[in-house]
Amino acid sequence: MGSWAKEQNVGGGSFGTVEKWTNTSTGESVALKIPKFISSGSVERRWMAEIEQLKILSHSNVVGTRTLPSQIMAQIGSRGPVLCMEFCGGGSLRDQLRAPPNRCGLPPRTVLDGLGDVGAGVEYLHSQ
Repeated sequence: MGSWAKEQNVGGGSFGTVEKWTNTSTGESVALKIPKFISSGSVERRWMAEIEQLKILSHSNVVGTRTLPSQIMAQIGSRGPVLCMEFCGGGSLRDQLRAPPNRCGLPPRTVLDGLGDVGAGVEYLHSQ
């Protein structure tokens, strides 16, 4: 099983933070979306419903969920419901656009491929 270590915060906003955790034995990484606070029962129910909905989705263009490893849960304690997802490296679109080779925009083929992937993911989500 191995132990898990928090590597870094990879994002965040008004809702919460996203942390990258890595299994020190296998090298597997996951992303945890951790809400800053859940102020009421209705907010917690909506968040839990979102997590349950995401668990049933399965498409190559939709970020998949993972089972939250018990070792991570033991380390983070009770911070409310946590969403465990596959970790997608490579940075954000903003990171890609800021990279020196892309300062004048992405290559047209990259844009077309990306739009095709987004379209396929959205089509799948609308069919569910």
